[in-house]
Amino acid sequence: MASLPNFDDLPPVRGMPQGCAWGIFDKDDKKDILGTLNLLTREVVKDAAAEVEFNTQASSQWDRFVYFMHHPTGLAYNGANPTIEAFQTPKSSQTLPTLDHWHQRGCVTGPGVLIDFKSYAQSHGISYDQFSGFRIGATELEEVASWQGVTFQVGDILLTRFGVTETLSQMTGAGQGGAMRSGKMCGLEGSNKMARWLWDKHFAAVASDNIAVEAMPPIFDGVEQPTHELVLHQWCLTLLGIPLGDLWDLKALAHACRASRQYSFLITSSPLNFPGAVASPPNALAIL
Repeated sequence: MASLPNFDDLPPVRGMPQGCAWGIFDKDDKKDILGTLNLLTREVVKDAAAEVEFNTQASSQWDRFVYFMHHPTGLAYNGANPTIEAFQTPKSSQTLPTLDHWHQRGCVTGPGVLIDFKSYAQSHGISYDQFSGFRIGATELEEVASWQGVTFQVGDILLTRFGVTETLSQMTGAGQGGAMRSGKMCGLEGSNKMARWLWDKHFAAVASDNIAVEAMPPIFDGVEQPTHELVLHQWCLTLLGIPLGDLWDLKALAHACRASRQYSFLITSSPLNFPGAVASPPNALAIL
C-alpha cells in the first residue's frame, strides 16, 4: 500500500475539518467502507502470524473434519482424502473440508445449550475423578437436561461441563503435564450408541471442557484401547460431519446459566481464517 499522508497533510475535504481521511482509501472509483482496516494487508498479516509460537493444540480448540480419519478407509468427511500432497496443492482449501470454509457462511453462529454435569453431580451426590476415564452416556445427558429444564432443538450446539479446565487451571505446569499424559479423561461415552444419540438429536456441533469431548481411553468390550481408536472422533468428524470442540472454559457460562436459570443462549465462534486449517482456537462467546 502506498504511503499515507500524515494527519496535517491529509487533503482537505469540502465542508469538513482538517484531518478528514475521506477518500484516502478509495480505489477504482469505489468508495471505501473499511477505513484503517485497509492497513491489514496480506504482508502485515503474514508478519503478524510469524509471531505465533504457542501450540493451539494444547488449548481451547475446534477440531475440523480432516483432523481425524475413518481408520478402515483412511478417508475424512464426505470421502475427502487429506494426504500431505492434497494439502500442498494450491486448491487444497477448495477441495478439503477445512475450517476456513466456515467463514463463507458467517462462521459458527447459532443456538447453544449447556449441560452442566459438574453441578448436577454435586447436587446429586455423584463423585468422579476427572482424570480417571469416568464417562457418561445419553441417559445421563437426558437426566441433566431434564433437571435443568432443557429441551433440545434441531441445530443446537451442545456444550458439556465436567469441570476439567477449572481443575487444570489450579495445577502447576508440571501437574498439568502429568494429568494430560495420563491418557485418562472424563467425558462422553465413546460408543456407537452415543454417536447415534448425537445424530438423532441433530446437534450442529458438540464441545466440552475436557480434552477430547469423549472419555479417554476408548474402551471396547471392557478392554482399554489406544487413544487413536477414539470412537466419537471417527463417528462425528469423519462419518457424521459433527464438529468437536475441546477444552472450552465453561465455568463462567455455568455460573451465568445457573443464576439466570437459563441454559440456552446464542453462541458465536470465529475460528482462524487460514486456508487449510485443520483446527483452531474457537474464539467463542455465549450471549444470554
